[in-house]
Amino acid sequence: MQYTIIYMAAGNSRRFGKKNKLLQEFRGKPLYSYGLELLQAAARERENVRAVVITQYQEIVEAVEKCRSRKISCFLNSDSKKGVSYTIRRGIREALENGPVDYFLFMTADQPFLRKKTLEQFFAEGEKGNPVVSAAWREQPGNPVMFRADLAEELVRLKEDEGGRKVWKKYASQGVLIQAEDPKELQDLDVPKDWTAEE
Repeated sequence: MQYTIIYMAAGNSRRFGKKNKLLQEFRGKPLYSYGLELLQAAARERENVRAVVITQYQEIVEAVEKCRSRKISCFLNSDSKKGVSYTIRRGIREALENGPVDYFLFMTADQPFLRKKTLEQFFAEGEKGNPVVSAAWREQPGNPVMFRADLAEELVRLKEDEGGRKVWKKYASQGVLIQAEDPKELQDLDVPKDWTAEE
């Protein structure tokens, strides 16, 4: 199986205020860097994993370039400001241009507590051929979420701020929930009070 992680580091941070939350320091380093380090490890340790980073921000492009990995590519996508569907669409397009893909694994750049062990479970479930796989806490699904490549056409038809969860719901009865060890893994830091609560 060939997996491409699509790292969505392109949000507008509207709920955070005037600053871009992805570039703000959290516990000593930029918020986006936590997920980036996780996908770097996956790409380094697994021959069948590649990654595509989609962002609006030059700082993130420069950080990915410093990784110097042939398996991780990064693209500026100004259309992302129009909604998450534009990030999804660009990520799928770039992933397919890199070579064969069996699964697209979507990660968001604002989940600093996500663990490597949880990420690894996605690859195990992909080997079983499940159409959709989602991280979850008990019965509540969250991010990351993974889609089999034959669902790409449905994903690229999403509009404006429609996310992949719309497609997930369609196939949820055939899907798998991966249980996180801690509910904080699924937590995204959206507003300033989320940050102060975790400092």
